[in-house]
Amino acid sequence: MKRAAPLLALSLLLLLFACGEENGVKADGPAPQLIGTPAQWARFARVVRHRRPTADAIDRLEATLAQNACVGSMDRWGRFYSYGLDNSGEVDEGKIDFYFRQAGIHGFRAERRITTPDEWVNLDDGDYRLVIGSFDRASARIDIQACGPNLHG
Repeated sequence: MKRAAPLLALSLLLLLFACGEENGVKADGPAPQLIGTPAQWARFARVVRHRRPTADAIDRLEATLAQNACVGSMDRWGRFYSYGLDNSGEVDEGKIDFYFRQAGIHGFRAERRITTPDEWVNLDDGDYRLVIGSFDRASARIDIQACGPNLHG
C-alpha cells in the first residue's frame, strides 16, 4: 500500500498537467502511453527526487503544532510532512506542508511520515478528522487551512 501513494500522486500530477495542453498525439493516432510534456516529466522527476525535510525540523514543528487546540497530542494522528511547492510547481524548502488524519479510524495509525512533495495526496471522502496546513520557515508562521471532519455534510 505504501507504494500506491507515489503512483497515485504521479497519476494526478500527470492528469493536471495534461488538462488543456497539446500532447502531440493526433486524435486518430494510437493512444499515448504517457500523459504530459517532456518538461512536465522533468519537473516531476526533480520533485520526487528532492530531499525531504529533516527529522529535527519536523520535531520542532510538531512541538509547535501540539500547542494548537485543533491538533493537540501527536498520538491522535497519522502525520505526513513534505516540503511545499511554489507557484511554478518546483520544491520550496522554505515551506513545509503537513497533512494529519485521525488515527484509529479506517486502519490509520498514529505515525509520522516525512515524504517527498505531493506523495500524500488526499482524495478520499472517508469519515474522519483531519488537519491540513503549511509552515513558513522564514516567518515561523503556521497556516492551518483545514481542521475538522473530512466530510462536509
